[in-house]
Amino acid sequence: GVRIPVSELVFARALISLIITRLLLFRNNINPWGYQKKLLLTRGLLGTIALFCIFKALTILPIATATVIQYIYPTFTVICAYFILKEAIYKRIVFSIILGLIGIILVTQPGWAKDSNILETIIAIAIAILGALMTSLAYICVRKLSAKENPLVIIYYFPLVSIPLSLPFIINDFVLP
Repeated sequence: GVRIPVSELVFARALISLIITRLLLFRNNINPWGYQKKLLLTRGLLGTIALFCIFKALTILPIATATVIQYIYPTFTVICAYFILKEAIYKRIVFSIILGLIGIILVTQPGWAKDSNILETIIAIAIAILGALMTSLAYICVRKLSAKENPLVIIYYFPLVSIPLSLPFIINDFVLP
């Protein structure tokens, strides 16, 4: 993360994914453009923002902390599904969400005590949390899309959006791996 810019990591991941997915779409004779273009583009955008945040969090937080925070996305998915998809949340799920959030506070809090610049730590944690939230929203889109779209089309739109969004950032900041 220190040597290779985050945007280049996003671009490289997207390029490989785009090539593989496009080949699979072609081989299976599937129309790559889908039927719900706005939702497919939204899924791609949310996934791209999530990926930028996750990679950035991994460069500025300890790996364990960034990873634990990223894995709160199922918690956000349940909460978002309640509001967006009108899915039910049971009491045991609410209890689990509360326990999970307490766990996140316990995992991240020791870093605050040692860090001389608390503001930078809070910003780093906010970036990681935003990444988890964007991941959950992308999954909500996948859930809605899966009713009408082929899974390969849903996957295809992620790199299709990621490449043009990351390209401007790597033009002046490219580092040969």
